[in-house]
Amino acid sequence: MAEDIDNELADIMGAYRVRTAEKQQKVVAAEAAIQAFSLAWQECVRKVISPALTEMQTRLNKQQIVAHPGSFDQGIAMYIAARDARLHHGAGMDGQPYLAIVPNYQAQRVHFERNASGNGRGSGVGDFTPAEITTELIQGRVMGLIRELFGTVK
Repeated sequence: MAEDIDNELADIMGAYRVRTAEKQQKVVAAEAAIQAFSLAWQECVRKVISPALTEMQTRLNKQQIVAHPGSFDQGIAMYIAARDARLHHGAGMDGQPYLAIVPNYQAQRVHFERNASGNGRGSGVGDFTPAEITTELIQGRVMGLIRELFGTVK
């Protein structure tokens, strides 16, 4: 009887140790994936997003559309300073229409959000991996916001 108990305890604890090791491996893998995503996000901001938003700012300002990149949650945004009082609510960047580009570390995706009213949160306009984000994608999303704010919608 004592030997049976010892064998059963050994089986139970062996299975428990295997499950614990598997869980630990999953945690380590998840942390490594988040770290890799974080590095990819930082590189994407540096090489693609910031230059694209700066280029769009220059183009918009040439057309007398006051636009400026800024921070948004853990991401970055292009704010459009609405000259039309109906479009601007709040002080500073609060209440300004925007296109936000925000990382979701858990999902390992980058969320694009557009807010044409300046009130509340915007609407999602896409989720991408950092590798899928291009200058053309950003330009297209900014132009979608500009069309919605100032003119024709394609």
